[in-house]
Amino acid sequence: MKKQILVFAVNILCIAGYCQSVTSTSGGGGYSSDANLNWTIGETFINTFSASNEILTEGFYQTKLTATVIDEITNYGFMINAFPNPTTNVVTLKIENGKPEKHTYQLYDQMGNILEQKVIMEIETLVQFKKYASGTYIIKINDAKNNNIKTIKIIKNN
Repeated sequence: MKKQILVFAVNILCIAGYCQSVTSTSGGGGYSSDANLNWTIGETFINTFSASNEILTEGFYQTKLTATVIDEITNYGFMINAFPNPTTNVVTLKIENGKPEKHTYQLYDQMGNILEQKVIMEIETLVQFKKYASGTYIIKINDAKNNNIKTIKIIKNN
């Protein structure tokens, strides 16, 4: 009986020790004068800690988090918007306070495959989604030197 309890205790300690580790596929971080952000892809557990007025949630499960603009450089002197989002058939890319100067866009699926790549020739450019399945897509907009200006998450519904 003592041997069984010892084996059980060792197993619990091993499992507890393993649960505190993270096997990640990627990660990174950034900081500013106000905040410090670190992230990990591949985290397999969720914990929430709270003390006084602060709450910290570890893990990827954050249901109220929605990002539609993933990356944006704002010092170009103009804005590029995508609407409607979510969409069923078509998304309009609209340049405001500027004009297209050899800008391009790339449409990616969730696996990172380029589905479409075109030059933006007009103030308003239509991106057709009718032929694609429901899901999440990414549009990356680049300048003439292929620098990313804006990255937008598009949701396609039926």
